[in-house]
Amino acid sequence: MIKPSPELLKLLVNQKMSLVKILKKANPSGLYEVGRPIYCPFHENYHTPAAVIYDDKDSQRLWCFSERKMYYVSDAINLLLNQNPYDIGLILWNRLTPLEQQQFVDSHSHSSFDVPVVEKTKVTKEFEEAKLKFRYGQTDCISLLKTYILNL
Repeated sequence: MIKPSPELLKLLVNQKMSLVKILKKANPSGLYEVGRPIYCPFHENYHTPAAVIYDDKDSQRLWCFSERKMYYVSDAINLLLNQNPYDIGLILWNRLTPLEQQQFVDSHSHSSFDVPVVEKTKVTKEFEEAKLKFRYGQTDCISLLKTYILNL
């Protein structure tokens, strides 16, 4: 069995739960729809609708124009329902089969560590001299680039 990280649990909550349903649970009289201006439930907002709910391929999110802030399902669970989104995420996680858990992990394992490291080339004396000549206007950019390319 895979032990999920807190970040993975939060992502699971944001993807598997509906922000509209959470907002309606927190405020049954509120009119919450995707793509329509709404009163932001995260601060006092009574005069003008100041937020919009967006629905993208991964999750629903709310953008508050007044606060200039994005809220997700996990934020609504925490701030409006006073529930720990990680506890909810763990419940959702345990409902997944081991295969579904592995697929979820695999589909969200994008890491900045996967980027290949490019090694810096050694700077030759010839190239250092060409840079100085360019700096002082003794050579043009094309000559400098030719020297650089030759040193790769």
